[in-house]
Amino acid sequence: MKYCLIHCYSDLNKGDLGIILSTVERIRLYDDQATINSISTYGEHDVRYINDHEILKTKVEGVFPSLNGILYLRIGKKVFRHPVFKVLSLVLAVRFLIYLIKPRSILLQKICLNQNERKTIEIIKNSDKIISKGGSFLCCENNIRSKVAFLRQAYIFHLIKKMNKDYYILGQSLGPAYGYLVKKELNWILRNSTNTFLREDRCLIEYPYIEYNPNPD
Repeated sequence: MKYCLIHCYSDLNKGDLGIILSTVERIRLYDDQATINSISTYGEHDVRYINDHEILKTKVEGVFPSLNGILYLRIGKKVFRHPVFKVLSLVLAVRFLIYLIKPRSILLQKICLNQNERKTIEIIKNSDKIISKGGSFLCCENNIRSKVAFLRQAYIFHLIKKMNKDYYILGQSLGPAYGYLVKKELNWILRNSTNTFLREDRCLIEYPYIEYNPNPD
C-alpha cells in the first residue's frame, strides 16, 4: 500500500521528527510492504526544504515540496523574505487557487504548477492513504499573519478532497483558532477527515467551537 505523510516539518525540531519517524515505524510494522512518501511544510526553493529533511529522507521513499509553503519570493537564484516580498508572493500564489478549480486537469497543472510541484501532485494522486501526521499546527495565534498561515496550510486538505482522495488526521492537537474563517476552516477539515485521532482531549474542553465527531471504526 502507498502512504503519504503531509505537513512534514524540520529535522531540527526533534519532537516533530520523532512524531514522523514513529508514524513511519508503525506503518511499516503494520504493512512491511508499505511505500511511504512525505510532503514537506516548505516549498521547493526554501533552504529549509533543501537542508532540513536529511534524516527523514533516510526513512521514507521520498520527500516532496509543499505546494503552498512558507512565503518567500524567488527571483533567479535569490530568495527574498522581507514582508513586502512575502505579500507579493501571497498575491502570486493565486495560481494555486486557480489550479484548485479542477486539479485533475492536465492543462491546469501545466499552466499553474512547475515540474517539481507536479511531482507532489502525482504523489497525492497515487497514494492509498494520506495522513496528516501528529503535532500541533491546526491552530493559530490572534493576528493576521498567523491566520493567513493557517488558511494556507489548509490548502492541501481541499486539494486532497477535490482529487477524491481520503485523508486521516493522526495524533494532532487542535486549536486555538481565532476568527470566523479560521474556525470554519478548522471544522471543515475535521468534518472531511476520514478519521481523526486526537493527541489529547483537553482541546475539546478548552475550545468548545471545535466540532469533533470521531469515527468509531
